[in-house]
Amino acid sequence: MKVSHIAVLTLCALAGCSDESAKAQEGETLTISPADLGFKPPKTAPTTLGVHAIHPGMTTGDIEKVLGKNGSKVDVSSEKTGGFSGLVKGVPYKVSVPIQKDVITVHDTVPNKHSGEGVSADSNTQVISATVWDTNILERAEFKVNWSDQHHLGMPINVVAQHINDDYGQPLVPPSDALNLTYCFDETGKQVMPGDCGGNNGILVEVTARQCVDPKTATSLMQSGSPRYAGLICELIVSYTDHRIADAFGPKLNSLAYQKFVELHGEPDPR
Repeated sequence: MKVSHIAVLTLCALAGCSDESAKAQEGETLTISPADLGFKPPKTAPTTLGVHAIHPGMTTGDIEKVLGKNGSKVDVSSEKTGGFSGLVKGVPYKVSVPIQKDVITVHDTVPNKHSGEGVSADSNTQVISATVWDTNILERAEFKVNWSDQHHLGMPINVVAQHINDDYGQPLVPPSDALNLTYCFDETGKQVMPGDCGGNNGILVEVTARQCVDPKTATSLMQSGSPRYAGLICELIVSYTDHRIADAFGPKLNSLAYQKFVELHGEPDPR
């Protein structure tokens, strides 16, 4: 049970202890920079990687400017995170390692015109997001687009495939499903086997596409047989995740904060 400052003063008044003892019962917080803990973030991935207009090396401001260049409203949420807290002999202590985490998001909906008799306009929507540490270290980015929300007259699959190939090349492991691709890269931007993305050592890029369906029958292209929907993609999701960054600013930084806590205050009480 946490003892309030007033309660401690009351006990001190009865027992004759000093105000310094009362303050000690409140514990303390040490704020320290990651560099002072010996923390070094991983080397920034090459700018040839990333998603859409977002690539490693961009600052939060850079990303916000790029995503909002067409007048789109960009949302940025920020928080300070990092550190370790615990009780030592019932007294609370904390080692705070404040480091900024920004999440940048934009939602866009644009009209979509179609040629053809009896086909009216509909909409394309896209959501782009990014997670950035310390204002310029990209951990994750995602691009999601839905084309032709009403008529399902999406993007030609060969056009989508060419864009993906231009950005990432052919995956080292041939996919069992051409609509779902997995890539893994090392810190130099070289593509490596997907298994090397395990253990938080790699940069993972995943591509998922969904074929358009006939909006009247809701059947897949293979089943509908309609030439109007043949070879069209209605949804595309491309995600970039640098597992090295996620591991560094998560478990590794918290481990350094814990070591500093023990150095200062000793082992924390069992939780």
